[in-house]
Amino acid sequence: MDEKINKSKYFLAGVTVMIVSSVYGYVALFGFPLLALRYGKVFTKIGIILYFVSWITFGIGILMAGKPGIVYMRNFWKRIFKRKNEES
Repeated sequence: MDEKINKSKYFLAGVTVMIVSSVYGYVALFGFPLLALRYGKVFTKIGIILYFVSWITFGIGILMAGKPGIVYMRNFWKRIFKRKNEES
């Protein structure tokens, strides 16, 4: 019974890490270059570094959540970005 609880803790932690890394990865990819237009090229470098760090943390989330976490994330993003013609 304890093994099942530990797996669910790792699953939830891994999925949470994947979601958070996706969010700050997109911010780093799109937000920091926009800041660089106004404040300087240093924001471009920071954005690139954060983008790659987001992939590293996403990989850690995959390792924590395992294959069920990957399937859950795939379905999670499909629900969020569902097209209107797919709803019917």
